[in-house]
Amino acid sequence: MNGRISCLGAISILIYVCVPSGCSSSTDNGTGTAGATGTSSTTSSTTSSSTTAGGDGVSTTSGGAGEMSTTGAGGGGAGTATGGAGGPASSDASCTSALAKTGAPCTTDCNIGCGFNAIGTKTCTCQGGFYSACPCPKPAAYLGAATAPYCNTPDGMTAGLKKMPCEKEWDECIGKDPNTGTPQGCACMKDPTTMTLVWACGSTNKWFSLAM
Repeated sequence: MNGRISCLGAISILIYVCVPSGCSSSTDNGTGTAGATGTSSTTSSTTSSSTTAGGDGVSTTSGGAGEMSTTGAGGGGAGTATGGAGGPASSDASCTSALAKTGAPCTTDCNIGCGFNAIGTKTCTCQGGFYSACPCPKPAAYLGAATAPYCNTPDGMTAGLKKMPCEKEWDECIGKDPNTGTPQGCACMKDPTTMTLVWACGSTNKWFSLAM
């Protein structure tokens, strides 16, 4: 009897040692490695960078999948205004064919058409608030002679010829008008509008002089 009890006790001890205290289940993933049942999560952080450049006023911010850049003009920029082709040569109030003369008040240099049919260019230099010189040199487009006779009018003045028809292009004459700096005269030229030959009269600008 005692031997049977000892045997039962030994069996009980063996069962206690072999059976684990808890239960667990595992699943073979086919590679010989058991994967535990559960969830996994991965969080990636987004890195951003900001760059600011000084003088040019340029800033760039980048981050994630996008990028934004902004470019602006710097605070120290300067503006420049210039006259384009066909535009006004000067904003000075004195820069007109009537007022642009030596000694006239000014704020800046002046370039304006001058001479017969304004085919020349008068350049007035502004110094100390006044035009110091306003030459109107003869342009290459003017093909008149260097000298001319008096105008063939009753009083010898240019008023009787102004805008009247003429026959030969580049004929010239000197008027007996009062001399206000350079002699008055006329030149036979094509009218810019009608393209017919007429007398253009005004200051000779010393483009030609009286024939002696």
